[in-house]
Amino acid sequence: MPSWQGCRRLVEGELAVFADRLPDSLDSRFYGAVEAAQARVYRPLWTQAR
Repeated sequence: MPSWQGCRRLVEGELAVFADRLPDSLDSRFYGAVEAAQARVYRPLWTQAR
């Protein structure tokens, strides 16, 4: 699977997003930086206990 290649500083209005519980998640390690205006917070309405 491809991953982010390179090293640069984020510019104003960019975010690097990472999932802290899923080491193989499709986050900024895969897609790169995202525009802050595109970021949203989602909260689950219901979850099933494991």
